[in-house]
Amino acid sequence: MNATNSYEDLRDPDIHSQLLDHIGRHEPTVQAWAWFERDALARTLKELKARAQEGSLSGLAVGIKDIIDVAGMPTGNGVTQNAPLPCADADADCVALLREAGAIPVGKTVTAEMAYAHPGPTSNPWNPAHTPGGSSSGSAAAVACRMVEAALGTQTGGSIIRPAAYCGTVGFKPTYGLVPMKGVTGVSQRLDTLGWFTTNVKLADRIAQVLLPHQPAPSPIMIDGLRVARVDALHAGPNAETVSEMDMACTRLTENSANLSLLSIEDEWNTLTTAHKIIMFYEMARSIQTTHAANWSRFSTTLRATCEQGAGISTADYHLALSTARSSEARLLHALQDTDVILTPSAKGAAPRGLKSTGESTFNRIWTLLGWPAIHLPTAQSPEGLPLGVQLIGKPGADRQLLLNADQIHQCIDRRTVQIHVI
Repeated sequence: MNATNSYEDLRDPDIHSQLLDHIGRHEPTVQAWAWFERDALARTLKELKARAQEGSLSGLAVGIKDIIDVAGMPTGNGVTQNAPLPCADADADCVALLREAGAIPVGKTVTAEMAYAHPGPTSNPWNPAHTPGGSSSGSAAAVACRMVEAALGTQTGGSIIRPAAYCGTVGFKPTYGLVPMKGVTGVSQRLDTLGWFTTNVKLADRIAQVLLPHQPAPSPIMIDGLRVARVDALHAGPNAETVSEMDMACTRLTENSANLSLLSIEDEWNTLTTAHKIIMFYEMARSIQTTHAANWSRFSTTLRATCEQGAGISTADYHLALSTARSSEARLLHALQDTDVILTPSAKGAAPRGLKSTGESTFNRIWTLLGWPAIHLPTAQSPEGLPLGVQLIGKPGADRQLLLNADQIHQCIDRRTVQIHVI
């Protein structure tokens, strides 16, 4: 699919054919789709044209992570099945909102098993020997090689920001609780957050206007005078290429008169990381063992072991972790009262080699626990040709302000020579 085509052109039959051909050509290698049928997409497009819909996202092809219900499509949750699954009767609330705006759900993208750690078959579009990240692997990979311009994912640890970093897309995780989760398979009620992958920040904001309709309009802002706090998390061991990317971003921001400060939150980071693990494992055990007990024998040893560990966490320890998170958030908000945005690594480094692991969520978990909005910005390629980038964190509830800031910052720090890569 030609990268210069705007997504609105999908309503054109010629572009529709190009999209189908593009998916057919690259899917055998990338394996981004858990469910995709050409005939189903053709029917959807026919209905769209019959309604002459002119919504704000009209014609936008969207991939949907396979833990999110789409009417007429099965929801597999990344679990090995012995027989075909029934199709969902109704759209998840988030999918219904996209449809109302004219977007077209074209298929279900691969997820790690139960949106946790055991990977699916998806490979990284930049190098198939490397992981695309997880758990929203298929969504990130499909956007990275332009099978679709946007895709929905979820984050419980680092499942949007990390695959966005590894695959070189924009990945946006909103403030916890703002996007409705009805129709989305639950993993951890306190952490699960729906987000999306896009080819650019402006499109991410257009989707935000649909899925976050009650967000206040952002204030106009320029790089000049923007207050940016750099958080390196050196204790977490970022690779040299990640530190270099942070340095380069800071240099460019300073050259454009942004106000840079350095914030060390090493102790707070460790406290929040521990609390995140307790909360996630405790809730995973009770959610999965209760709601998905019928699949227990088909689950991986990794998922079963995590659930068993979570079942051993006491309710008292769980509530203490929740209290710890609230206290840490209050202290951090106070420390950041004169800051507009946090600049921090998205991942340890470029996508690791191998497909048996989805990588580490070390640089994402605390922001998921805090529930603050986060966005990954792709900025460069490593010497091996793999994507690199940085993460921005905004204040809770100021999602569209973060997106506006991110768009300005991305224009300043993006140094990519290749923005689209297909194998």
